[in-house]
Amino acid sequence: KLTGNIGAQYVHTDQSSTGPAIASNGTFRLRTDGAKYYNFLPSANLIFTMPNEDHKIRMAASRQMARARPDQLSALSTFSFNPAFANNTSIDFSPWSAGGDGNGNPKLKPWVADAVDATYEFYFADAGYFALNTYYKWLKTYIYNERQILDFTGFDSGTVTPRIFQGYSNLPANGNGGDIYGFELALSLPFDIISERLDGFGLTSSFGYTKTSIQPNPGDPAQPIPGFSKYTSQATFYYDKDGFQARISANHRSKFLAEVTGFGQSRALRMGKGETIYDA
Repeated sequence: KLTGNIGAQYVHTDQSSTGPAIASNGTFRLRTDGAKYYNFLPSANLIFTMPNEDHKIRMAASRQMARARPDQLSALSTFSFNPAFANNTSIDFSPWSAGGDGNGNPKLKPWVADAVDATYEFYFADAGYFALNTYYKWLKTYIYNERQILDFTGFDSGTVTPRIFQGYSNLPANGNGGDIYGFELALSLPFDIISERLDGFGLTSSFGYTKTSIQPNPGDPAQPIPGFSKYTSQATFYYDKDGFQARISANHRSKFLAEVTGFGQSRALRMGKGETIYDA
């Protein structure tokens, strides 16, 4: 027996940002920049129910998108203009340059990924459940800071008119993507299937493995994507009967690459320690 759905989204985006372009001497002018783009996002979700309806196989495929953070889309920028190079026409000796962790890029496009999932589910007793899920995401793009050419038209150059308005800058950019893949095991076990005396007691638990990899710059070694732990696990022992509930839970994640707020509110990458949290 096959059920499910197929569909698609068409997303049209018109984005813009207005913010100060601040010169190294402290003067600034407001500038507005942005971009228009569209994304076509198809998806399919299929559920195969076996002749024994306690067993099901789910399969899904989709294209997904996620927009950049607002600070990455900001028109705010800090730059410098060196009038000594105003007569140069080579971009390698341009009087313009920009950089800094606070600079944004209003032309950024979103993250885009193609994803596939496959899950086996087994339902037993009245509330028992076991599932094995595997997944793979191909990141078509990734957002990271990159040295790129920027048009400085409209930026403040004082009383000097340069012969070139392009220069190098360090801004968030859409770059090559990477991979996210892994699997998850999930179990819901009511204890009354073991003994009627344990009616009301039960356990829910899961274990996950995730592997991520990106290569922000060609030639650099691959690195994990911030925020993902390689191993995660969760377990909850509960009692739920006659209107009374009690739970004890433990959640664990292994070490991960963390994106934290550093000096001057800039973001920095640091290894976050693994942790286990207990609550009741």
